[in-house]
Amino acid sequence: MLATVPIRAIASSLPTVDIRLWLRFAATGLTLSCADLAVFFTLLALGVSLEWSNLAGLALAFLLGLALHHSLTFRCQSSLSLQHLLRYLPVFVFSLSLGAGVLSSVLALSAMPLLAKASAMMAVGISNFMLGRRFVFA
Repeated sequence: MLATVPIRAIASSLPTVDIRLWLRFAATGLTLSCADLAVFFTLLALGVSLEWSNLAGLALAFLLGLALHHSLTFRCQSSLSLQHLLRYLPVFVFSLSLGAGVLSSVLALSAMPLLAKASAMMAVGISNFMLGRRFVFA
């Protein structure tokens, strides 16, 4: 027979997250997405290849994300350092890789690109938040 665990016991064991923290994270994410897209489309319009335009947008999002998450989202008291950058890079790469995997998987299961993109964005956001909070900006 399966043991039952009260829902309150499970809920009380989960870490609490301040809604203001989530809102700061979402605002930062929106800012990063806009910056990435602005660089991407500007460079495309100037004749830069799709690949280099995408890389430039991602590079800007990485650097801007590091600075904004450090100062705004997680409100770190320490100075931004090379150690933060070296810890943020694998989180950023992992989150983007996870997003690409989710996008491909949902597209394979469904012909709904919007659902696939929304699922990928959600996976990237959750991954970036959880890993960044735990390993980079703690």
